[in-house]
Amino acid sequence: TVEVGSTYTDLGAVVADNVDNNLGYTVSLNGGAEITIDQLVIDTSVAGTHTIEFKATDQAGNTGTATRQVIVKDPTPTPTPEASSEPEPTPEPESASS
Repeated sequence: TVEVGSTYTDLGAVVADNVDNNLGYTVSLNGGAEITIDQLVIDTSVAGTHTIEFKATDQAGNTGTATRQVIVKDPTPTPTPEASSEPEPTPEPESASS
């Protein structure tokens, strides 16, 4: 979770394979195009939830993915409506006609 207006820097991911070494990975933000981690930018000017998908493929074509959810939260609490201090109006009784 990061606050609105702050800077988000992703720490990246560690990719391990039992055969191949030094595998790279790509990321996509909110289902967008695959990019490198250094191209990742999350808009923190507004509150919202973002999903980063990490993807790595080894030389045999095996693909692994992982996701990270980033929540941009407004630190300002939402004001709670105050209870009215004025009394509710009482309806006038109906008068009977003769």
